[in-house]
Amino acid sequence: MTVGTRRESIHALTGLRAIAALLVYVRHYPVPNISFGGTFMSSGYAGVTFFFVLSGFIISYNYSDRFSSTLNSMEVYRFWVARCARVYPLYAATMLYAWWAGDFKTNPTLFLLGIQAWVGDVGVVYGLNGVGWSISVELFLYLCAPFLICALGRVGVLCYPRRLAAAASLVIALLVAGGAYFYIFSTPNQPIEWPTSAHRWLYHNPLTRLGDFALGILCAILYLRMDGTLTQRGKKRWKGLGYISLIAIVVLMDSKSFYSTPYSWDAAYALLFAILILSVSVTRGSIIERFLSSRVMVLAGEASYAFYLVHILVIQAVAPLMKAVPPSVGYTLTMCTVWCVAALLHFFFEGPTRRAIRALVDVRLGRGATRSDKILS
Repeated sequence: MTVGTRRESIHALTGLRAIAALLVYVRHYPVPNISFGGTFMSSGYAGVTFFFVLSGFIISYNYSDRFSSTLNSMEVYRFWVARCARVYPLYAATMLYAWWAGDFKTNPTLFLLGIQAWVGDVGVVYGLNGVGWSISVELFLYLCAPFLICALGRVGVLCYPRRLAAAASLVIALLVAGGAYFYIFSTPNQPIEWPTSAHRWLYHNPLTRLGDFALGILCAILYLRMDGTLTQRGKKRWKGLGYISLIAIVVLMDSKSFYSTPYSWDAAYALLFAILILSVSVTRGSIIERFLSSRVMVLAGEASYAFYLVHILVIQAVAPLMKAVPPSVGYTLTMCTVWCVAALLHFFFEGPTRRAIRALVDVRLGRGATRSDKILS
């Protein structure tokens, strides 16, 4: 299936996905018997914000030219199929497994439709396989992506630097305003179960996460404008910004006063991750970029989606077996098991099902579709 423009892969971003998946992992399963970094591990929920920003970046990087001015219905359909084939089969499989392992106590329909993130009750949002709520958000973002990119193209954001800067400033302002609202008008440290909590409206609400996604799209547009034109001085500046953003992320994640605050649910990390993504993409050859582009990190990044989806399920399955060994040994064995399961699922389920679905749809549609079939022109 040929959708989007084939551009050179930015391997460091694939490696960065593995780091983000590990942040979520230690959030759910902290390293035992250590006297430091507790707040940092608890703040691993920030990794989800990274995934939403990165998703917008990657989609814009590959598809911005395809959807920049007009929308062809066949191309949009192929895009949706390609993205759903990427995430849905494994997502559905983990949900069905969680349903089966839970003695069929929960109706899986809501989760198989991928709409649980729209429900206000966190008990539902985090039902079955708890991390699946973010895939529910991703499916909504994929639905919006062609229209959002086309709208940005229509208003000149893709062509004029000043409009790009204005659009980015507007998105950042809206994200900051969301955090500010809950700082000013809500009760501090509200339980996430409360209907007025910042967590509910800023963390797992798909509409709020549209801001992260849009920020990623705009970052990709900026990167495409800069790629190949930056001077050495410009690259050094971006390298410096990357180190600053990385340090800021670590400091905020380790800050007890910042933990679970309204800005921590979205705005602060979204902006810092956007800067980090741009820095890593622009500054090829830096220490961070070389590490993230290493073979091991790229392989881990490729399996990170499976790792993210199955880690809670695997931890629950092996936990009884680990009671007989020291905590540090059990932790190491558990993480290795999760990575092994993730790798197997990636190579023998996730990849084959994605290719099979896309090939099947490509055969059914044929390759004769033209750009004359427009839904926006």
